[in-house]
Amino acid sequence: MLTVQIETSWVAFLLVLVFLCVDDWTINVLNLYSGGLSLSNMFERLGRFWTTLIASVFGVALCGVPDVLNFFRYVTLFGNVFSPVAGVLVFDYLFVRRMRIDVAALYDPKGRYRYWVGFNPIAVAWTVIGFLICTYAIPTAWIPALLTLLITGVGYLLTVWIMQRARPGFDHGATTFTGR
Repeated sequence: MLTVQIETSWVAFLLVLVFLCVDDWTINVLNLYSGGLSLSNMFERLGRFWTTLIASVFGVALCGVPDVLNFFRYVTLFGNVFSPVAGVLVFDYLFVRRMRIDVAALYDPKGRYRYWVGFNPIAVAWTVIGFLICTYAIPTAWIPALLTLLITGVGYLLTVWIMQRARPGFDHGATTFTGR
């Protein structure tokens, strides 16, 4: 509709229409290609033709199910969780651990990464806070995933630093690798 209002020439409108059709066609061909390739890696005996045909039939069948559109709501919620998780992981690795991890301690059930019953409560708390911020506080125009990653990461980092300063014996798996 916007194209009709901006450009009154039928030739320009036809070119835009052809461009959009070719664009959609290309995207769907790439989707079928990757779907068929993935299936052929799982089921080698079927061959590329049959796996691509199966992927296309499955895709067409999904188009007939109206509830598939509600799937995007769940994908958005997953994205709102992954952003704060990424913020905690990135800031923990870069700034708390200074890019050093004691790999042997990762597999030690009583090691420094055990935390509290297997959970890092500071990381879990900041993940929940980040999810709530991303879901309810940040407008879509502000790129919520990136902003949530930064807010969550900085909040986690400050909390760990404050806890380490307030309690000198506080380790909680958040100390840097000392080479033991």
